Amino acid sequence: MQLAAFVDRVGAAIAGQDGNSMAQMLSLTGGCASVDLRPLSVQQVAQTCHNKLARFGTYTEVVAGIMQARKHLDSQSFADAYNAQIGAVIKFMEMFREETNWVMPFLHVLFVDTRLLATRADHEASEKAGDEIHDSLRSAEQHLKKGFAMAANDRAPPEHNKKMGALFIVNQLFKIYFKLNMIHLCRNLIRAVEGPAFPKFELFNKSDKVTYQYYVGRISMFEDQYQKAETCLDYAWKHCHRGKARNKRMILQFLVP
Repeated sequence: MQLAAFVDRVGAAIAGQDGNSMAQMLSLTGGCASVDLRPLSVQQVAQTCHNKLARFGTYTEVVAGIMQARKHLDSQSFADAYNAQIGAVIKFMEMFREETNWVMPFLHVLFVDTRLLATRADHEASEKAGDEIHDSLRSAEQHLKKGFAMAANDRAPPEHNKKMGALFIVNQLFKIYFKLNMIHLCRNLIRAVEGPAFPKFELFNKSDKVTYQYYVGRISMFEDQYQKAETCLDYAWKHCHRGKARNKRMILQFLVP
């Protein structure tokens, strides 16, 4: 697909507040991966986005950043791709507080892609330096943490509230803290989830609850809270989708003594 036509479709999703379509199209491994960016320079990619999306304000910068990240990915330039992606995240966070929950599917894709891209950028940097580097992942953690705080503290009416997307962000942060070997920082997130201001756990998406219980189970093992660890991992095992064989193996690895 040509970039101009693709950006028109993204604009239609923004105009219609269609978060699911926006998420699918702007996933780095989803819709935007099918766009032919080969004839275009990074600057031309950005200019096309600006020309087509000018009426959407800051969303113009968000989409341009993601498409530039995709362009850099095509040439395996992971550090440049991450810089473009984090630029999109920064711009999105500028308006996130004022948005309603229609944006949450897109935010989730944006944060997952940012975490994965940060990991690849750090791997690239580590190979060049001959030492372990985690600068991009640490940077990503700061931005995801801000997103969690904004979602968790949203005071909008229930029909517009972003709190129900907060547990997904917690799980992304868990993955970052495990990668950085900073598991002690997970405890602050657990306190927030277990706090009175957070929505009731049973109201969340099933897959988010399974992932959360899996990580809390592992964290509890590190803290020698074996009874809690077993309870959480057992929950994750029993509620994990039967088609997710790899996930079940990961849970079982820690559940079986």
